[in-house]
Amino acid sequence: MAIHKVGFLAVLLLFGTHVLGSKMATAAEEEKSCPRDCISDAAYMVCPTRHGRHKLIESYCDNCCTLPENCKLFKENGDLICTGTDY
Repeated sequence: MAIHKVGFLAVLLLFGTHVLGSKMATAAEEEKSCPRDCISDAAYMVCPTRHGRHKLIESYCDNCCTLPENCKLFKENGDLICTGTDY
């Protein structure tokens, strides 16, 4: 009787591990890759303020994944690199 209980618990443990592992793999695949490095071309960032104006932040070290929402990252020549909602 004790052997059956141990076997049953082992099967439950294996099944639970399999189910949890497959859900974790699926969640990891759905996430986008986000490098932690700064974009070397980025010269400045522009972010909206509560007052409807835009705040210019120069010499900003960031990447598109970590930008605050609705902020924009620009190159030195004024070309847009990305917006905070792109990722």
